[in-house]
Amino acid sequence: MVADAQTFTSWCSKSVPDLGLRRDTGETLVAQVLGTAAGFATSVLIVRTFGASGKGVFSIASQVTAIVALLATVGTEQGLLYFVGRGDVPAYRPASLVRLAAVEILLVGSAALIVAVAVPDLLSSEVLGAYVLIVAGAILAQLGTFQLLALHRIRALNVLTIARSVLFLAAAGAAAALGGLTAVGVLMTGTLSGAMLVLVTNRVERVHAIRRRWFADWRAFARFGWRPQLSNLLQLGSYRLDLIIVGGVLGVAPAGVYSVALAIAEAAWLLSTSLSQVLLPRFLRQEELDRRALMFRSVRWSVALTLACSLVGAVLARPLIPLVFGSGFSKASDLILLMVPGVVSLSAAKPMASYQIAAGRPHVALYVTILSSLVTVPTYLVLIPTFGLTGGAIGSSVSYFTTAAIMFGFLRSRSTWSKRSPAS
Repeated sequence: MVADAQTFTSWCSKSVPDLGLRRDTGETLVAQVLGTAAGFATSVLIVRTFGASGKGVFSIASQVTAIVALLATVGTEQGLLYFVGRGDVPAYRPASLVRLAAVEILLVGSAALIVAVAVPDLLSSEVLGAYVLIVAGAILAQLGTFQLLALHRIRALNVLTIARSVLFLAAAGAAAALGGLTAVGVLMTGTLSGAMLVLVTNRVERVHAIRRRWFADWRAFARFGWRPQLSNLLQLGSYRLDLIIVGGVLGVAPAGVYSVALAIAEAAWLLSTSLSQVLLPRFLRQEELDRRALMFRSVRWSVALTLACSLVGAVLARPLIPLVFGSGFSKASDLILLMVPGVVSLSAAKPMASYQIAAGRPHVALYVTILSSLVTVPTYLVLIPTFGLTGGAIGSSVSYFTTAAIMFGFLRSRSTWSKRSPAS
């Protein structure tokens, strides 16, 4: 009996992630769901307050903010996560985070000044100034959020996820009830108040006086992080290329149907994304063999749970989509089914990507993205004009599966087993 109990305990430890990991993943998933719900409510308020055009301005400005912030940070948040998470660099106090972000904010301000001088009619000076503040807030929030993740402060990070979403909702509610705010004003209010909240949450104990070489740190972080950051940018373009081609080839209405299918199918990633987020700080503190063992266990659980969520979502989508969005969106449920294989495949790649970053191999993410794009782009260009929305759904599934397969190929390559530290 003792031997049987030991065998069962050993099997459980090899098959099921530890209780702390499951707790953190569950809490992160709840935070992501609540944040998404608050974001949906914010969108409804903005539509009701500013109309379709105001919603368009808010959505476009939000997307451009995300892209500009990714470009401006040059991957420094990835380097901050890696070096602070490993303990190579002490945690930053809020004032030090602001100084670290100063170079990036200066770059954004300089670019805005060039735009104002070169193309004065493109944006008004008020909107341009507001947009610089929005991007500055996004940069500060990005750095502070990644430091919380590096310090393994998962619960604080989850509270922040919900609180920042609620701040946007409050700004939209204030605009609806009191007026005086534009759609850009809502974005600026939510972003800056969220950034201040992130900085306050990043209070760290003053262990001893230390002279921070923040510019040297910035360069070291950027040297490590520019490759995964470029990978994120390329992925952002690659994963939304299908929607762009659908809109350009088939028209705006089919693109609307396709976007609904994408949003519902990709909602199954909330779980694997939450798992990958809590895995990163654990990976940074583990030895190679332990890190690989936890990664493979997490991949199995990520795939199994994402498959279950995807199938349930696909079944529920058939009656609910026409009820919520109208009969014109009925085809979206068929598209979701075609996307399920790719969505499940890519859920396996997320823990693998976290593992490669934590192992000090930031170049892998970039190589995977470049190689998968060589398959993704031609696939969309052939399938969408030929088979319409069905071709887009198949193409997205092929894109996700290809990314996962290439990531797994790098994982199996002995060249990635090296324990060398990244250049610094």
